[in-house]
Amino acid sequence: MAATRVAIQEGPIAEDRSDLSSQTLGQEHFLPIALNGWGDGWNAYVHSMSWFNDRLYCGTFRANLCLKKRQTFRPPQWPVWPIQCPPDAFADIDLRAQIWRYDPRAARWDLVQRAPIVTGRDGRDIIREVSYRGMRVFRGRSDAAPALYVSTFANTRAPGPMILRSEDGETFTPASKPGLGLDGVSSFRFLMEFNGRLYTSPVGSNNNVANQSKYPYVLESADPAKGEWRQVSPPGFGDPYNTVVFNVVAFNDHLYAGTFNHLTGFQVWKTRGVGEAPYRWTKVLDIGAYRGHLNQGVLSFCVFKDALYIGTAIQDGGYDRVNQVGPAAGEVIRLYPDDSWDLVVGTPRLTPKGVVLPKSGFYPGFNDLFNGYMWRMAVHAGRLYMGTASWGSFLPYLNRSVWPGHFRELIEFMGVDEAHEREGGCDLWSTADGDNWMPVTIGGFGNPYNCGIRSFASTPYGLAVGSVNPFGPTVAVRRGSEWEYVDNPRGGAEVWLGAPELKPHIRAARPAGAVQPSAEAYRLAPLDPPPYRKPVRPGGGAEAMATAGVLDRKPVTEIAERADIGRKAPHMLALARRVCRPETEGLDNVPSNGRLLVVANNPAAPTPFGAVSVPDHALLALDALHRHRPDRPPLFLAPPDCLADPNRRISAEAAAELGLVPATLENGRALLDLDRAVLTMPEAGPSVPPYRMRPFTEDFALMAWLADAPIVPAVVLGSHEAHFVIDYRGHQTIINKGKPRPVAYTVAFLPPIRVRDRVPDAEDRAAVRAFCEELRERMQREIDRRVAGRHLVGIAERLQRRFGDTAPPSTPSSPIKTTH
Repeated sequence: MAATRVAIQEGPIAEDRSDLSSQTLGQEHFLPIALNGWGDGWNAYVHSMSWFNDRLYCGTFRANLCLKKRQTFRPPQWPVWPIQCPPDAFADIDLRAQIWRYDPRAARWDLVQRAPIVTGRDGRDIIREVSYRGMRVFRGRSDAAPALYVSTFANTRAPGPMILRSEDGETFTPASKPGLGLDGVSSFRFLMEFNGRLYTSPVGSNNNVANQSKYPYVLESADPAKGEWRQVSPPGFGDPYNTVVFNVVAFNDHLYAGTFNHLTGFQVWKTRGVGEAPYRWTKVLDIGAYRGHLNQGVLSFCVFKDALYIGTAIQDGGYDRVNQVGPAAGEVIRLYPDDSWDLVVGTPRLTPKGVVLPKSGFYPGFNDLFNGYMWRMAVHAGRLYMGTASWGSFLPYLNRSVWPGHFRELIEFMGVDEAHEREGGCDLWSTADGDNWMPVTIGGFGNPYNCGIRSFASTPYGLAVGSVNPFGPTVAVRRGSEWEYVDNPRGGAEVWLGAPELKPHIRAARPAGAVQPSAEAYRLAPLDPPPYRKPVRPGGGAEAMATAGVLDRKPVTEIAERADIGRKAPHMLALARRVCRPETEGLDNVPSNGRLLVVANNPAAPTPFGAVSVPDHALLALDALHRHRPDRPPLFLAPPDCLADPNRRISAEAAAELGLVPATLENGRALLDLDRAVLTMPEAGPSVPPYRMRPFTEDFALMAWLADAPIVPAVVLGSHEAHFVIDYRGHQTIINKGKPRPVAYTVAFLPPIRVRDRVPDAEDRAAVRAFCEELRERMQREIDRRVAGRHLVGIAERLQRRFGDTAPPSTPSSPIKTTH
């Protein structure tokens, strides 16, 4: 089709190029060059992107939420649809996919391709393709010069997806039969070059079931211009649950292929691509890198500094409702030429090679449970970039009534609007070495409707980033108790360009579809990462995870007055009782009124109990205290790992409702002065399994001395038997995560003691330290007495000795005087 010019920068064409140094790019270095779907909010995805003949090409996917609303196989059950859709999307919306071309020398966009209308399978007119899903510049045997090849996504009534080809970037012609001659195919997910050949794989089906294929194998062509393709891998690599080949990449003189497997997790295979087809393939990764089905698919591949990086995901944004997998965030895996691998971003776990810890210190989703996809990667100016997809953008529209009660409580504590503002918008991260990652943006370039980054292109003018933003042209907005659809000027896909210093004419040009007169008007301030996104270095200890410090007396008083864990979190407590079946002993040792400091052991696990960051043993102790003293709900001086666990983050608002306060000396003193029962766990980190207590910090003794409050020691057993935990290099890993053993927990309160009876002068730090160690020894002896005969403790101990570090030694001490 003839190019349609939509944005023109007056004046001479700029021939010079931007200075693309290896400087780290922040969001302040990016400016938009297209907004609002190029002025058409139905352009929801920048589904593909490529740099060809000194210009940037972007392929779109239109109105995907309206197509999803028509879905017959388990459509989303959203009480309010995020956008307003007409009754018949095909009749009332122009769904024809588009290809846009950007000339950075003139800061100008041209619409160079719009999908044609063809005769469908049923004999009626139909759009040939609704999306241009993949792009690759490639020169095959019949190509006089490199050409731009494009893979398409076709509607079920259309003849089938195709491979298009363009020599000049303006005329795109079919270079294949519909479906490459295969029946029942809806799309070709990718195009990738290796050893002078082009590769793809068919995906989808005529019944709109995503991520399934009748042909889960790799196709190869040395001459795609002639439409010559052949199968070069066995279906599913011999595994019937490998339902799709998600991605392929050239690395280490091999072609690597990543699968989607909802049952056991993704697999990665490699071949040299020589000999007769199908080629000989070797499996190099299995069982989702030993995370299982929580790593369903290889969503992205990228080669960076002699290693292959893998981005993982669970389908449907991180929660597979069809197969009941998730929700869980994606991971980053690093694969080496010798087939060894590292966990870069993800969940610590036990594998055949031992305990693996995330090299970056980040848990799944870069410590963000809403980052369901590690969607796309690119290398630019010596750095690796990773774009995510976040389902936080959909929070206002989801059906919370079907969520587990404890998870619903978390979101409602935060407030849906607050959670949407905080969690909405995708992330973009970068690294120069693969281990140390920095955020570029963690809010969709300031737009919570940018729910994903689907495409990249490294260009001489900067890094181009294409977003997914289906929240246009209108979006549902709550007005009190009612919803209404309003125009959304920030709905629709966006394209951003980043460089240390973009050219003046690009900065001055109006982005296509923009309201403001220049790109410069959209410049963002440098990002100051919120504390809950800070990386946690393995071995760095709990202090690296701290998110809050000393509160002044007024906020502490307000928290104490508002906090009521029994009333604010009944689902969480009920779940704790049902799962843990606790037996409580020694409540007669707990005074029924007045100030009181309960000092408990801390057999914490990396994944807290429920959806809120309170471990099971702490919940049970708080529940027992609440039922014993119902008129004065207990408060919790929470260690940093409870308040800042990256897998289950909790807002300050939710923490206050539950009575969680950062464990500091001043905060503890303030709470005790309110004559409340306060729970604390003074170990310098979680106990080493099974139940080996670490040395105590001294603050608890000082706060009790200053407030003249009795201390009631408490020991809680069950955590290290329900969860088999391995402590390795200061980091703890659950090997049966999500599948706790059925164990009856015990919460035992011991006779109270007073610090002042043992330490006459709080300035005598040696006496304070001796008191802390003596109390720890007393509690450890009680634990040792009680674990005798608990057979799962022996299993936990053998696991720790085999895979973990040695438990810290105990120091003998004299008995502690007690008072009643």
